[in-house]
Amino acid sequence: MDQTKVPIGKIGEYNIAQNVSSIIETGVLALEKAISPMCMAEIKKNNEIELKKIINVFILITFCCTFIFSLWCKEIFELLIKNDTLLKAYPIASLLVLALNYRPLYIAATNVYFYNMKTKDLLYITLIAGVISIIGNIILIPLLGILGGAIITYIAYLYQGYIGFFLKPFKEYSNISFPVFKLFALQNIITIIAMLNLNSSYMIKCTLTFCTFICILLYLVYDKKLRLIINFL
Repeated sequence: MDQTKVPIGKIGEYNIAQNVSSIIETGVLALEKAISPMCMAEIKKNNEIELKKIINVFILITFCCTFIFSLWCKEIFELLIKNDTLLKAYPIASLLVLALNYRPLYIAATNVYFYNMKTKDLLYITLIAGVISIIGNIILIPLLGILGGAIITYIAYLYQGYIGFFLKPFKEYSNISFPVFKLFALQNIITIIAMLNLNSSYMIKCTLTFCTFICILLYLVYDKKLRLIINFL
């Protein structure tokens, strides 16, 4: 604690942020458990089209839910927490929630690794992400405090979520083409918009939330087959 120069009170703020963000994390992991067997089944049948549709649903739900939750994170904290000091942790919670957007991409890539018994490569992905987190914390926490810890968590998750698409096993065993760079850009754009509007007026937040729901509806309308997958889920 002395080496990182982070006060004990700040550690408490980070813990509260993690506890609040775990609400969304639980939902994301539950959805992942429902979707993973479906992905494995489509990989077994070599049905790349249906597999991509399932992952698209996962991405849609995760990106939208994390964005809305993060956008209203300040108000959620005000409802759940009465301690004025701990209320300051809402930006940390917001960033930790937005970091969860790596999960659909991680599952899209790693299911191919699991199915083809290439788990050794997954170990390297996880190990390097851990190294990034450790080194990043050593560098950023003394400079930025607990915000530095949240930032490096976000970065490590980004690496873990996207690197699998660029390694040899995925290219060798999967014919599916994900717009990885576009999704990477979209995830970070969502993060920037949410973080910049944490303290915006209710009008702006309501407008952004409404636009998010419109995007969901448009996506579903223009791809009616997705409704069958959603009903199945």
